[in-house]
Amino acid sequence: DQGRLSQLDVDGQPVMRNVRYDATDGRISEAVCPAFRYRRTPETPAVTREVLSPQGSAAGRPVNLWYANGRLASLRGPGGLQLDVQYAGGRVVGVNTPRGTIRVTGDDRRRTITAPNGDVIQVVLDDRCRIQNIVTSSHGARREAQFRDGRLSSCTDFDQGERRYEWDATSGTLQAVTDAAGATVRYRHEEHDGDRRLVAVVLPNQRSIGFKYDSKGRLTEVVE
Repeated sequence: DQGRLSQLDVDGQPVMRNVRYDATDGRISEAVCPAFRYRRTPETPAVTREVLSPQGSAAGRPVNLWYANGRLASLRGPGGLQLDVQYAGGRVVGVNTPRGTIRVTGDDRRRTITAPNGDVIQVVLDDRCRIQNIVTSSHGARREAQFRDGRLSSCTDFDQGERRYEWDATSGTLQAVTDAAGATVRYRHEEHDGDRRLVAVVLPNQRSIGFKYDSKGRLTEVVE
């Protein structure tokens, strides 16, 4: 309609229906999605996401979102859900919640997130904004995860030691996980119609668990 989206399907499945536009600013004012109805009121400016039942009727209380300068400013929802976002220099620096404020400090490559209870998450990003390193500290316990090329390469837990992850360089599928004691779980995949499926898991004791699929790629059987 007038060159604007009226409905959207992906692989034959409805993603967005009954799309309506605001006559003033031309932005979407209402749309029905599989799990919720989206409404935007330019005057507030609030966005309402009203949860729908499988039959398409309203179910439960809606989630309301308020935007300012094109950015999420506040959110209110069922069960006392309440978030107010703080910005500085175009970057999120804090989120107010009923339990206190989540603080975010750092720059484009390094971020530190501090929860109201004192838990800390430190994140290091590469030049493509992919995670390189995450360190979490909670009640004196420290966990660290290392990433390579956007994939988890190792994880060190305060009580379980280090686990190493191996990935297929071409397909990106997980190949193996080795724990601190040197025990390795291996994963085998096969390609079907352009999709790689997990067909077997080999445990450290060489016990194998197999997976079978139907013609539509749905899991039909687990074989031990």
